[in-house]
Amino acid sequence: MLFIFDMGGVVAEACYIDSVFKFLGMSEEIFYKICSCTGENLWSALETGRMSSVDFWKEFSRRWKLLSEQTRGNNGDKIETTMPGSDNMGLTCSVPPVKELPPDIFRLFFHPRLNEKTVAIIEKLRKKHRVVCGTNTIDSHWECHMERGDYRFFDQTYASNKICFIEQLHKRRIHCLSGCGLPLH
Repeated sequence: MLFIFDMGGVVAEACYIDSVFKFLGMSEEIFYKICSCTGENLWSALETGRMSSVDFWKEFSRRWKLLSEQTRGNNGDKIETTMPGSDNMGLTCSVPPVKELPPDIFRLFFHPRLNEKTVAIIEKLRKKHRVVCGTNTIDSHWECHMERGDYRFFDQTYASNKICFIEQLHKRRIHCLSGCGLPLH
């Protein structure tokens, strides 16, 4: 029998994303709008391994600067703007002023803690079954978990940044099953 576990929120807890938004001085909504406002969706590119965390922050900063300039009047006062992009549904908001960013904010605020009860279940299951990790992640989180040895509990790990699938659980499960040599029904 095959068991598939997710890393984030199941095997490891790491509530960090609100710290990122606070550090940036923006809401979650503004953050994701900047990610998707022009060209490729940065978050999607990051999770599927098509973009490194360092490149994410370089492009995010570029987009943030452009949008921030659009939301500042000639005297530097905030003005409201409609963010560009096909999915914004006319969102009007004020973008905070740009600040200098460290190379990888995601890693800076990412400090996962293992859920020992889940780890114990995995260890018990592995005595008789194959147990894999199927997870959506980004490079800096993958590297952190690798350094800590958090994937050692699994027979195999299928991470979105390595297999290029995100949030599409059905596709990811099929990929995991085929990688395990199990029949697909």
